[in-house]
Amino acid sequence: MDVLLEGGPVDEATVSRVTASEPEIREVMVSWLREFISTGDWIRFGRFINLAAYIRPNGLGELIREVLDSDLSPVNREDLVEILGEIQDSCAVSVLVRIFEHSWPGEMPFPSLSRKCIEALGAIGTEESFAAARRIAVNESYPSPLRWYAAIELGIEDELGFDEDEMLCEA
Repeated sequence: MDVLLEGGPVDEATVSRVTASEPEIREVMVSWLREFISTGDWIRFGRFINLAAYIRPNGLGELIREVLDSDLSPVNREDLVEILGEIQDSCAVSVLVRIFEHSWPGEMPFPSLSRKCIEALGAIGTEESFAAARRIAVNESYPSPLRWYAAIELGIEDELGFDEDEMLCEA
């Protein structure tokens, strides 16, 4: 399988090649990822989690939520948060909110992980995820750029009176 991934970025051509070569990959991917976690093989985990984002095996969201909740340090949290949004994991809202609350104070003025959390909430697209994004957008205790990102996800930036030019200068 490592040979099929060839160490490069995972794209649709890679996914097509891998799934053609290994048709059962969707059924075994989460167990492989769990094995990489248990052995501490974070390099392979990182490569295969990106493949899993395309393949979307059952249990992927649950696995990612577990990894994020465990706060394992060598994992790229931004990638995992982004994947939760891509797969529209509706069970991830509370995890995303916790990560956002923990990360934003230390990230300013470049809130990359916090912004990914907001974008994932928007991508999930449920009432619960939109409500969480709205709480960010209207809470004046958060920095204006973060509130603006949340408002954009909801399409309410004009309603809340954000000036795009001003936000771009602050962001």
